[in-house]
Amino acid sequence: MNVPHPKVGEREIRKWRQFWKSWYIFFFQIPWLPERLLLRKGASAIRRALIGDDLNIYAAAVQRPGAMTAMINYYRALLRHRDSVDLGDARIDVPTLMIWGEEDVALNIGCTEGTEEWVADFTLHRLPGISHWVQVEAPEAVNGIMGEWLDGF
Repeated sequence: MNVPHPKVGEREIRKWRQFWKSWYIFFFQIPWLPERLLLRKGASAIRRALIGDDLNIYAAAVQRPGAMTAMINYYRALLRHRDSVDLGDARIDVPTLMIWGEEDVALNIGCTEGTEEWVADFTLHRLPGISHWVQVEAPEAVNGIMGEWLDGF
């Protein structure tokens, strides 16, 4: 759900359109500052970034000691450790379903293109009008797509 294959993501980040959308990954490389800003005013930045009815639950969760750093460390690791991770030939040989919200503000639709080069049995479902948080914005559609795809096995 709106996460590209590592090789496709690596290709796309070299393009200006995706580089611009991924500015926050570079900002997150700064020690302590992102955590401080995101936790200000009761984690109001997190509330603005997410969609749905459970914003208070998310805001409370990220304010637990160490939680925000753990979340940001995912993005820090994307840049800091990418050369130390061995992806082998990066091919995926298991059936793979990708569900992609077409209105993602963080990842452009190009992050889906060419995935079949790396994934032998690849199925893509694009959801028009849905953003990065497909499972929150369109849970019925996502569950339906997943159920139908799994029924094929």
